[in-house]
Amino acid sequence: MLRIITILMGGVLLAGYTTPALAQITNDSLHIYFEPQTITPDLYFGRSEATVGSTVRAVAIINGENDPSEHYYRWHAGAENIGAGIAKGQNTVDIPLLFSDESIISVDVYDKDLTLLATASEFLELSEPEVHFYEDNPLRGMSTTAMGDSYILTGNEIRVRAIPYFMSKDILTNNPKLVWSLDRQTTKNINGDPLLLTLEAPEGKSGKTLVEFYLHNTKNLLQSVSEKVLISF
Repeated sequence: MLRIITILMGGVLLAGYTTPALAQITNDSLHIYFEPQTITPDLYFGRSEATVGSTVRAVAIINGENDPSEHYYRWHAGAENIGAGIAKGQNTVDIPLLFSDESIISVDVYDKDLTLLATASEFLELSEPEVHFYEDNPLRGMSTTAMGDSYILTGNEIRVRAIPYFMSKDILTNNPKLVWSLDRQTTKNINGDPLLLTLEAPEGKSGKTLVEFYLHNTKNLLQSVSEKVLISF
């Protein structure tokens, strides 16, 4: 004869089967993960880094928890409240990095009765944005090795590409200020690509030229970067 069994939610299923219980949230099971919203080129295999003037996404992760939206969250940057206060499902928050010093990012997790369940804190380290020069050959493509502080031109022409790192993801679509200079004199870049500069050595002559590049985020005065290379020909 078949028998009727009863499932106890979070408890024991008669006939020896156990249903999953809700995860117990503790300080040890709560973690903060940072997702910097900054650009990196395809040739870079490291992680993006948070910089002043950009945005970082903080994500609260609870070990063993499949549905973080059921809890309530409150975020802090140092002593300052960020986000929407105590809000249901707010397990992620985007933080504009308007401060120049590193900060402690904290999150509190509450149940539906707004009883505090756990707290986690994580140190947010800030880096500096960078820009590097790469030779961009029309036949071989762009080199994966940066040119460094000095470079020896072996042919008559070179295409120098400026590649920014760790600036806001929208930096190149928000009408940034880009300036190329040759021997301290601003030069007009006739390339359709503002990050690419084509240089030609004078015929029968040798010498050196200092190439400089400056990139400024006009939407955020805190973000700018520059680079230079001395090219011998």
